[in-house]
Amino acid sequence: MSRTSRNAKSLSVYFRLTHPPAEPLIINLETVKPPQSCCIEFDPAQIVIPIGETVGTFKYYVNDGAVSGQIRYYLNEKFKDLYHIESDKLAFEVLEKDVDAPKILNIFLHDLRRTRAYIRISTDESVQIFGFLSLQGTVKPPREQIRNKTLR
Repeated sequence: MSRTSRNAKSLSVYFRLTHPPAEPLIINLETVKPPQSCCIEFDPAQIVIPIGETVGTFKYYVNDGAVSGQIRYYLNEKFKDLYHIESDKLAFEVLEKDVDAPKILNIFLHDLRRTRAYIRISTDESVQIFGFLSLQGTVKPPREQIRNKTLR
């Protein structure tokens, strides 16, 4: 199941082959149950896995008017007898646009040592949290320095 907000791009969907193709492998994409070519755009429009590679990816963009459904992927006629797709459909869910900022629900100091701390932070949705732990009185660094390891 893949979930994407309306007017947003999905996370990457990966295809993995057990063996690399001897010539570029083309996988076509379409929406089914219901068909929604006007509301779901694929990037790229079809997956091309180059010679010697075993992984291909795509993303999809959810426009206004899209509803939850399925994405079907299928091989070109040329490759139908050479490759088998175990599952040819991916269910996707269209979510309403999230306009609320994430909220911290709980912060729990699990373990504090001289050189490290284990802190558990609960939020109301998936987020990436950046932090800075220092001795009392240390000047707080700029946000960019906390986020970028090369600046620390």
